[in-house]
Amino acid sequence: MAERMLDDQAIRELAVRLRDLEWSWSQTEVPAIAQELGWTVDGDFDGIIELDTGLGPASGVVEVNDEGAVDIIVVSATSYIDPDEPAERAWLRDGFAHATSLVTEALGEPTLKRPGSSPQVRWRGENSTLGVNTTSVSLKIFVARNDYLDDEDYWG
Repeated sequence: MAERMLDDQAIRELAVRLRDLEWSWSQTEVPAIAQELGWTVDGDFDGIIELDTGLGPASGVVEVNDEGAVDIIVVSATSYIDPDEPAERAWLRDGFAHATSLVTEALGEPTLKRPGSSPQVRWRGENSTLGVNTTSVSLKIFVARNDYLDDEDYWG
């Protein structure tokens, strides 16, 4: 497989731009935010808005709650890997470490480091948090409302 990852500058810029977003977190603003970031809206489904952020369809996802407020924006920073291939899993782990280093250069020391099989690193701001994490198949960069993450952390 030909693994693909955003380049270093794109990762730094994405982290800074997501951290610096100033908006109401309203679902109605998502198309304008997407356009500002150079993304396109692929689909708008019940509580989920899919975006093409440059790595293909649904490479970005916006989760919207029942009140029409955005909870989180998640952007793929890599192509998907085959989780059954050890070399691809190793590539993803290395990509996580590299992306975390780049975001740390751009934003300073993280406020939370969560190790494990799906590691996560966060930079908490006044109202929102920027994070880097991996799933079993890709590397993600996200921005979320603090109250949403607080609930997620509490309830697991």
